[in-house]
Amino acid sequence: MNKILLFLMIIFILPTLIYAQEDDWFYNSQSLIINIDVSSEAKIKPTSSDYSVKYIDVNLSHYPYEYFGQKVIDLEITPDADIENNAMQFSWKNPTNKISFGYNTKIKTNNNIVKIKNKIKFPILDLPEELNEFTQPSEIINSDDEDVIGFASEIAEGEDDLYVVVHKIAEWTKNNIEYDLSTLTAEVSQKASWVIDNRQGVCDELTSLFIAMLRSLGIPGKFVSGIVYTNSPLFPDNWGSHGWAEIYFPGYGWVPFDVTYGQFGYIDPTHVKLKEAVDSNDPSVQYRWVSRNIDLETEKLDIDASLDQIIGRVIDPVNLDINTWKENIGFGSYNLIEVILENTEDYYISSEIYISKPKEVKVIGETFRNILLKPNEKKSIFWIVKLTEDLKKNFIYTFPISVGTIKGSKKNANIKSKTGDIDYTLAEVNNVLQQKKEEEEKIYSKDVEIDCNIDQKEFYSYEKALLKCKIKNIGNVVLKNLNVCFESECSKTNLGIVQEKNFNYTVEKSVAGKQESIFKVKN
Repeated sequence: MNKILLFLMIIFILPTLIYAQEDDWFYNSQSLIINIDVSSEAKIKPTSSDYSVKYIDVNLSHYPYEYFGQKVIDLEITPDADIENNAMQFSWKNPTNKISFGYNTKIKTNNNIVKIKNKIKFPILDLPEELNEFTQPSEIINSDDEDVIGFASEIAEGEDDLYVVVHKIAEWTKNNIEYDLSTLTAEVSQKASWVIDNRQGVCDELTSLFIAMLRSLGIPGKFVSGIVYTNSPLFPDNWGSHGWAEIYFPGYGWVPFDVTYGQFGYIDPTHVKLKEAVDSNDPSVQYRWVSRNIDLETEKLDIDASLDQIIGRVIDPVNLDINTWKENIGFGSYNLIEVILENTEDYYISSEIYISKPKEVKVIGETFRNILLKPNEKKSIFWIVKLTEDLKKNFIYTFPISVGTIKGSKKNANIKSKTGDIDYTLAEVNNVLQQKKEEEEKIYSKDVEIDCNIDQKEFYSYEKALLKCKIKNIGNVVLKNLNVCFESECSKTNLGIVQEKNFNYTVEKSVAGKQESIFKVKN
């Protein structure tokens, strides 16, 4: 005989009326002190025995900034130079062989965040005149391209919160443009329009596209370059040149966004700002000279950095918890992981969330996500996972699932599995996911009681069971046009104040084993 065990899950939906790493100092230190050496040279190459050089001037715009997140502790410039508009002006009279220049600096960086506490309306209607150049197209950041405009407008459509718009475009850029080092072979950075067409690029190009999309929406953006730390095996050195963006928020000023690193609205303290520009092709070194019969052979700018000191540690302002939709699932089954996030601060926070799991569990989609939390907001995000079918039938398994933030918060849960546990399909899990997303977006009435009983929880496949369900309105509002469903059998009803109604269903199952059915009330 085939025996059936029926488990009943009740869902009532009624509206009210009206990833962290162990070595993570580079993310989570409060402050860093970093030593930086910047140097270059140019050789004078005579083209005739009769040559002369009257003077050579060099403008070095890679300069250690003093601003909100960065303080210059020490600066030694060789040779002496004039400082003007965040640039060093070197000058040589009658040089004969070569010129060398550069500086050594010690910089303190801070893990600070611009605390945007209030919603800023989008689109931006009034901007100071001095910001106009940061909203206009430039050679590389060609924000007037039709594809750039089209994608940006589609992403921003319907939004009236500036932070939400900027975050969504940052997230789109990070998720849709592949980081590809092959474009480093080009002499100059590719245009934003090329990046959006080819869906690849390096940090400069991802940043240029990000800024271009924002400028096309009237949002000011500037290109920032400097150095940063990485532990990626793609690079031979941990410290290297890097580009990111600063975006203007009215009432608050310039806010950093690094789409390559997934740091939206903040940057980690290994980011050292050395230059800002309207366009990414703005040169860091410019030469000017008066001479006769010479060529000037210039070298690339050499930037070397090292860590001097680590100071303090930041506390993650995001609390998180984890729930599994089902604690027990069958071999090869899908499941849903819910992560509940809470912003404990009164300002906007973007947090990078990761999920980790054993090899027997596959994550559907990306394992890292950037989540925007408004001031004091609490929200849920979801991952769909699938358990492998290749498990031994005579074992009981427990699979650990871990979720965490780059800032160090972490929570764990388990999924268990054994022979005979229910196997949930992807369609079933997606249905539950849509339900939970709907619950996140809407406010539902709690003033409803649902009670269901089945006359036999275990029965054979040739038998039938009787399911009796009662719903009662315990609120003070008439609930109209309720859709009452058991599996695919649905009916419409109204439920007056304190009124209750009974619904009976015949349960038949042709497949043996533990099974689950859904009773649902919704309008």
